[in-house]
Amino acid sequence: MIYILHGEDYEASYLRLTELVKTYSDHKQISLSDRNNIEDFYLAVYSVDIFEFRKVVVCENYLTDRKVKENDLNKIVSNQKVIFWEKSLLPANYVKKYQKFAILEQFKPKPVLFWFLDSLTPQSTKAIKLLKSAIKSQQESLIWHLTNRIFQLILVKMHISLKNVALINEKKINEWQWQKLVIQSDQFNLRSLLLFYNGLLRLDYLIKTGKTAVGKETLLTMLLLKYLRN
Repeated sequence: MIYILHGEDYEASYLRLTELVKTYSDHKQISLSDRNNIEDFYLAVYSVDIFEFRKVVVCENYLTDRKVKENDLNKIVSNQKVIFWEKSLLPANYVKKYQKFAILEQFKPKPVLFWFLDSLTPQSTKAIKLLKSAIKSQQESLIWHLTNRIFQLILVKMHISLKNVALINEKKINEWQWQKLVIQSDQFNLRSLLLFYNGLLRLDYLIKTGKTAVGKETLLTMLLLKYLRN
């Protein structure tokens, strides 16, 4: 059984990945990332375990990075569990090919999320107005997306190149997306972005550890008011 989880909603796809792995809790888990090579993939997927352990293999960005090809997937036996976790959206022609022998699940952020992220500028009230809708559309992953956007703006502000920002983010950034980031970052100073980023990390920690009784929307509103006012 082959699963392919792809799309830019990184946190949602990760939650689905975690859910899938849990369904195979009695299997030995093998995780392959950019630190591994194609030989590691062949060994993990095609080799027969002498102890007859059942296994589930998780491959991170192996299709996006073209480490494996269609023929490699065709060779995977039906009782082998392989999950391809792709942090970006696969091209339509890839999807068409892979859906013949794999279960594909797409995780695409809703438009309101992009409207919200693009509205983040100093002295802007638009972000506050869009916050409630953004939370509703991305209940579990909004803070991650917001933190990632501020992190991208910090990198742009530090004059990191498009190529290197894409490498750090582990996903392709189109030229038009890059220009939007450049324009958005120009409206902030670096100190404000760094404070905003640290504030988001702190907020995420408080929520995940249950150390605050204040609701997520209230906390985010307070954070936006604090760091977008300058």
